[in-house]
Amino acid sequence: MEDLKPKNQQEIIFKLIGEYNETNLRATGRTTRIVDDTIQKMFDNPNEWVFVCDHYPTRLATVRVVDIIRRRLQYEHKLEIDARATEYGYEVKLKNYKKHSEEIANRKLQILDKILETLNSQSNS
Repeated sequence: MEDLKPKNQQEIIFKLIGEYNETNLRATGRTTRIVDDTIQKMFDNPNEWVFVCDHYPTRLATVRVVDIIRRRLQYEHKLEIDARATEYGYEVKLKNYKKHSEEIANRKLQILDKILETLNSQSNS
């Protein structure tokens, strides 16, 4: 019967690499967490470039993450982003965030004005 214990450092490394197989880690939510974390950092620092890099070590994977960020911000917040490649990944930044914030504030004021108008008309009746 063969001894299952690794005999040297090389066998240990090969065993660990085998256990850390990328296919064993698919659908674990790592990319989603990277996207969520990056978007939060972008809102916390709206005028700053935020570095983003996917967990999978290819430029194509990081481009995919940037595209997910771009689509989520467009769909959920109607915001655009700027993106630029760096040596180790990408940097992203909110585009026209100040203008967008002002539009949201104006819409809130319009809603409040309508509520006050309705309340005033009901109290006068």
